[in-house]
Amino acid sequence: MFFFPPFFNHMTPPYATQPFLISVRTYQPFRCSPLQGMQRLLTGQEHGAQIDIPRLPLSTKQLMELQLGKAGLSDDHTYFRDTSLLTSTVLLPNPSGIDLKVVHAHPLLYLLHPETKLVNGHLLITQEQYDASPDGFVLTAADVQELTHNPYALPTRRRAFWEFEAEGDLPLAKAYETYVNDVGKQIPMLVLGLYLPTTKGMQLLCVGCLDGYFGGNGSLVGVAAKAHVVAQKIANAQQWQQSLENLVA
Repeated sequence: MFFFPPFFNHMTPPYATQPFLISVRTYQPFRCSPLQGMQRLLTGQEHGAQIDIPRLPLSTKQLMELQLGKAGLSDDHTYFRDTSLLTSTVLLPNPSGIDLKVVHAHPLLYLLHPETKLVNGHLLITQEQYDASPDGFVLTAADVQELTHNPYALPTRRRAFWEFEAEGDLPLAKAYETYVNDVGKQIPMLVLGLYLPTTKGMQLLCVGCLDGYFGGNGSLVGVAAKAHVVAQKIANAQQWQQSLENLVA
């Protein structure tokens, strides 16, 4: 249960109001592109009116927990097992190389808006942006070349990737690998392939029903969050933006 304080609505009329208690989904799908939906997801506002609570993009770890039934309720479990979804994990190819960084909740994620300029459907980043980004999980040039040729190559590196996505929760990563293997009825380590992009530019990790892969047309999901937490994420992203030159406004 959440309530909308009067100050949330920029169109609050000039008369006395009271908070209004309502129920909203904890995990809310947004069937639109990240550009069209990110600010709506973060702020809960549309055309200046507060129509939802603030949210944060679903992390891959949260998705794992939902698919395994460790979070949410039964209908959530079914939806998240059967739907390809975008997560808050950001893929950053090196603008001047083959290697790439995989970063959780990169500041650029919080700056996406409908006017963000894309090239071939992707947000291009500068070398400065790449170098200033956290290392996260790094796929070397050799890794990228091998996985581009075969998404199911390098089982040790792929397992390390999914452990990173589980945010260091090794039992969760193992349980998730077992779950996907059981559902897919595939040979161990021939699950959870990494399908790498062939173009430059920032992309979000899209996790399919049985395989994880980069790119794709999955849906955004917003997870209910406290307003001050979301506001701080946005403020931090704006500060990061201001600290660098050549950021896309």
